[in-house]
Amino acid sequence: MDHLMKEEREIFKGAANIQYQKGPASVLGYNKGGHLTLTNQRLIFIAHALNIGQKEYYIPLSEIKYAQNGFHILTPTPNMIKIECNSGEIYKFVVKGKEKETWKRLIMQYALEVKQKKTVESNTNVSVKFCSNCGNQILANAKFCGNCGMKIQQ
Repeated sequence: MDHLMKEEREIFKGAANIQYQKGPASVLGYNKGGHLTLTNQRLIFIAHALNIGQKEYYIPLSEIKYAQNGFHILTPTPNMIKIECNSGEIYKFVVKGKEKETWKRLIMQYALEVKQKKTVESNTNVSVKFCSNCGNQILANAKFCGNCGMKIQQ
């Protein structure tokens, strides 16, 4: 796939529609046809060339709050997935009926993995030191031990 970044790999893909989110088209439940791809870093929707407007949608997995069943009041669609991002932005995708549960499960599984990996990486970047006098744990940029007051050698 041309749209993959370095170290990004495909997990699952399939035909899908994205429901318009703004304007009169969203009220009527219009969709754009295309392909949905889940990678280990992003959820990617590429619309078919004949669609009007935005053709590519990239959603970082770290931004996905949840994937759940979606619906539209005027056009009942039992195989719709609603993706809500941390920013409050919402995407609705219509996938093959038998794949809906697989999509939801995989999106949430990989979104959680990405978030956990970021937490682990941010924690490993914090350097931890110990006071040579009392053994108390101190932060890397501390000048004095919070327990015994001894000056920390840099």
